[in-house]
Amino acid sequence: MNDNLRSWLVQQNHNFIEAFFTADLKDWVLCVGNEAGDLDTLSSSIAFAYLSSFDTSSSTRYIPIQLTPSSAFQLRAENVAALKDAMQIDRESGDLQNDLICSDTLDFSKFTPYGAKYALVDHNQVISSVFGTQAEVVAVIDHHEPAENNTLYLNANPRIIQVPTGSCASLVVNHFSKTWQSKLFPIGLADLLLSAIVIDTSNLKLIQDGGKATESDLSARDFLIPRSRFAISANSSDSQNGLQSLYKTLSTLKDDVTRLNSTQLLQRDYKQYQTNGWTFGLSSVPISLSDWVRDKESNKWKALLTATNEYGASKSLDAVGILANNEKLKKKEAAATGQTKRELLILIRNEAMLGLYKGLENPDLSVQQQLDLSTSIIDQQNDIDAFIYSNTVQVRIWKVGNPEASRKQVAPILTTLVNNLGPKPS
Repeated sequence: MNDNLRSWLVQQNHNFIEAFFTADLKDWVLCVGNEAGDLDTLSSSIAFAYLSSFDTSSSTRYIPIQLTPSSAFQLRAENVAALKDAMQIDRESGDLQNDLICSDTLDFSKFTPYGAKYALVDHNQVISSVFGTQAEVVAVIDHHEPAENNTLYLNANPRIIQVPTGSCASLVVNHFSKTWQSKLFPIGLADLLLSAIVIDTSNLKLIQDGGKATESDLSARDFLIPRSRFAISANSSDSQNGLQSLYKTLSTLKDDVTRLNSTQLLQRDYKQYQTNGWTFGLSSVPISLSDWVRDKESNKWKALLTATNEYGASKSLDAVGILANNEKLKKKEAAATGQTKRELLILIRNEAMLGLYKGLENPDLSVQQQLDLSTSIIDQQNDIDAFIYSNTVQVRIWKVGNPEASRKQVAPILTTLVNNLGPKPS
C-alpha cells in the first residue's frame, strides 16, 4: 500500500479506469458521497476507499467517486485547499481534477451493468437516476436522517446511520480506528479528515453550546490529532490553536463566493430529491438573497430568478429552491436585532406542484414549528410578479425564523410535503 495519499489515489484511479474499459467492475466497490460535494463528502469517500483497501482477506478493490463534475471542483475553494494540503501540493499550483473520478470522467450509468457495488458515505440512499435501480449497496456510513423509514440496505456492512453527528468523517474515522491503530497511514489522510470535521462542526462546537459536534466527533478528533500534522503538539494547547487556525482558514474560503456567478452559486452546494415521481432541487448558499441580487445581478431580481429558472430547466426540475444563510450576520446579532439569518426561495416550474406552498404556509402543520416561516417583503415585488407572469412559474420567498434550519432540516420537510401531493400527474 502506498504511503502517499496522492500516489495511491492516482494508481487506484488508473486501475479502475482500466477495469472500466474492459467492462468488468465486479471486484470494485465505489465509495460515493452526496451530490453536494462538500468537504465532508470528499474526505469521507476518499478515507473509506483508502482504509477499506487494507482488508487483505478479500479481493475487493475500492475507489472514491465524486458526483460533481470536474468543472465544478474549483467552486469549493475549501475542498481544493484541504485536498492540496493533504497531498502536499502547493495551494497556488496544480489542478486536482485529474486525481479524482468525477461525474464527467466516465459514463456513470455503466458502473452497475459492469458489476460494480456501492458504499454510500454522507448520504444513505443511492441515486438511481445516476447508478440505476439495480445498484447494489454493500456499505453505508452517514449522519443524515435515514431514507424510506430506515428500511434500505439492511444487509449492508457496515450500516451506520447516526443522527445527530456533526460530520460523517467522524463516523468513518471511528469505524476504521482499529485498523488505523495497527498501521501507519499518511498524515495527509488524518489532515483531510480533520479538515472536514472542523468545518462541519464549527471547530467542534458542541450541540449543547449551539453547535453540531457530538461525542463521536470529539472521539474522532482525539484519534486523529496524534496521527496528523498537529501531532507534535498533541498534548498542548497548540494543537487546539492549530485546529482553530485551520477552521478559520477553511471557513473563510468556504464563505467567500465573490468570484462565482449565479449559476455557479446554484451549482456549488446543490442536492436533488425525487419522490412520487416529482423532482426538486435545493441549493444552499452562504449569502443573503439581497446581497446576491445586489452583488451578482446589478440589483435586478429578474436576473436572479432567470438564472434559477434556467438552472431548474437544465435539471428537469418541477421546483428549485434556494436556502440562503447570511454568514455575515452572527446568531447573537440576529437574535438581538430581530433579523433572520436564513431565507427560503422556492420557484415552482410545474403548476401541479403548487400545493407545496400551501403545505409550507399551513399554520396547523409542524412545519411552522420547525422552520418558523414568514413572508419576505421584497422592494422589487413588481419585477418578481412580471417575471412570474412572463415565464409561467410561481415564486415564494420566506424568512426562516429558526437559525438552525439548515438543509438537513429543510430537505426532509420539503420531501414529505411533496410526497403528500400524491403521484405526479403524467
